[in-house]
Amino acid sequence: MKKRTFVLLELFIAIALVSLVSPPLVRGIALYLNKQKEELLKLEKERRVEELFYQVCENLNENHVLEKISQKSVNATYPEKPKPITFDLGSLGKEKLFWHYHLYTKCKVGSLRKLRFKICFLKHPEAKCGVASAFQKAEYGFILAGEKEKR
Repeated sequence: MKKRTFVLLELFIAIALVSLVSPPLVRGIALYLNKQKEELLKLEKERRVEELFYQVCENLNENHVLEKISQKSVNATYPEKPKPITFDLGSLGKEKLFWHYHLYTKCKVGSLRKLRFKICFLKHPEAKCGVASAFQKAEYGFILAGEKEKR
């Protein structure tokens, strides 16, 4: 009977070769899944922004906030503490973000008023969006035109 003396050494070499070859294969899959999660989150944000926009418009209308905004330049962030919102991404898990919105107004054209509105999503409630003063950089921005009531 012939004895094999290097079986353990061959096993270690095989494990070392597999460990050298497998990370690039796994990394490619991980990058693909992260990209898919980012794209799906972007689509979910766009869908949810529409709902949030109408919700905030109703709130502005019900609380008569538009009448309280002065004729001067306004850049305000609401609510003061960002609200949590959870995005369900199916098999890719859930993502919890915090949202708030900015309100801008600068000009009054006749009896019409332009109101700029921007929604921001943050990963942490204490985080700052960084573009509070720049409506042009808004990823999710809306412009409303409203007529001032005559009394």
